[in-house]
Amino acid sequence: MFYVLAAVVLAALIVVYNIFLKTPPEIDEPEPDYLNMTNQEKKERRREWREKRKESRRNWRIERINAVKEKIYAVASKRKWLFFIIAGAIIAYLVIFKGVGGGTTDGLLEKIKGLF
Repeated sequence: MFYVLAAVVLAALIVVYNIFLKTPPEIDEPEPDYLNMTNQEKKERRREWREKRKESRRNWRIERINAVKEKIYAVASKRKWLFFIIAGAIIAYLVIFKGVGGGTTDGLLEKIKGLF
C-alpha cells in the first residue's frame, strides 16, 4: 500500500515539474560579440537578439498552456467514462438485487442472482 502511494506521489511530482517548473528553452545562438562593432550595430544586434529571445519564450509558454489544456481534456474524458461505468453498475445492482423497475422478469432475475 505504501509503495503504491509513494509511486503515485512521485508520478505527480514528475508531472508538476514537467509542466510548471521547467525553464523555457534558450535561443540557439549566444549573445553576439560586441567588441568590433559600432554603437549603432550593437543596438541593432541587441534588439534582434532580445526579440528572438522574447519570441522563443512566448512560444514556449503557449506550448505549455496547450499541453495543460490537452491534459485537462483527457482527464475530463476519462472521468466521463468512469461516471458512465459506475452509473451502469449501480443501475445493474438495483435492477438485479433490489428489483427496482418491476416487470415480469422475476424468473430471469432469480437466475442471475443465483450466479452471485
